[in-house]
Order: sequence, then structure tokens, then C-alpha cells
Amino acid sequence: MRSFWMIAGAFLLAAVPALAGDDIGYVKNATGTVSAERGGSPVSLVSGSKVCANDVLVTGAEASLGVILIDDTTLSLGPKGRLVLDSFVFEPGADKLGMRLSLAGGTLAMITGEITRLAPERTRITTPVMSIGIRGTSLLVSADGDGGGAK
Repeated sequence: MRSFWMIAGAFLLAAVPALAGDDIGYVKNATGTVSAERGGSPVSLVSGSKVCANDVLVTGAEASLGVILIDDTTLSLGPKGRLVLDSFVFEPGADKLGMRLSLAGGTLAMITGEITRLAPERTRITTPVMSIGIRGTSLLVSADGDGGGAK
């Protein structure tokens, strides 16, 4: 009976939307100087570190970062990158799904996961000069951090 309640509790926790500070994924790999700005403070990231809603992921000049989100989305941020995890909701049973990212600088490669497969219109990436609606795919986006444009 105790096992039943533990399993039921795990399912209930998995169905809660990600709020600021909630874990939404983890660092698969990190090379060079990689950090997250979390609650106004920098946090060093290494392989296995948690990634939270509202984190700002930052990579140094010779750095790269690979992240796996809980919906199986894969993010790869290249050198001089700055990616804001604006919002993330993953409650497929309640049809509460959504992901918004803002690429302020650097290069982002992305392979979309379950959110985009189940509700493609609820995935959005914003760059300094454009917004991209995702319909389930892999993509590569580069943003010039000085406001010069996106590719």
C-alpha cells in the first residue's frame, strides 16, 4: 500500500507546472565556462546540474552546453551564448503544455521534444530581431548579441 501512495505522489508531482526555480531538465554536458543566472545569482553548471524555469543559461567564449529538458527536448548552446528559459509547462495529462525561450546571443541547436509534438503552436523561440514558432523539428539559430540580427 505504501508503494501505491509513493507512486501516486510521484505522478502528482510530475503534473505540476514549472514555476520559477522548478527543475525542468539537466545538463548533459558542459565544456568551458558555463553558468546559469538563477534568482539574480550566477550558478556554475557541470554535467548533471539541474536546469530550472527562468534560468538564464550563459556560455563563455570557448564554451558549450548541452541540456535535456523533462519533455525530451535537447538544447545545445554554443560559445558566447545567452539563452533565457522564459517559461516551461509540461502537464500532458491536463493539456497544459508550453515552452518559451529567448536567445539573446550565440548559437542554439534544438531538437524538439514532447511539448512540440503534442502542441506545436505552444513552442516559441524569440531572438533580438524575430520570433520563431516551432512545429516539431530540429533547428539551428544564431543570434548576434549586440542586436545585429539572427540567422
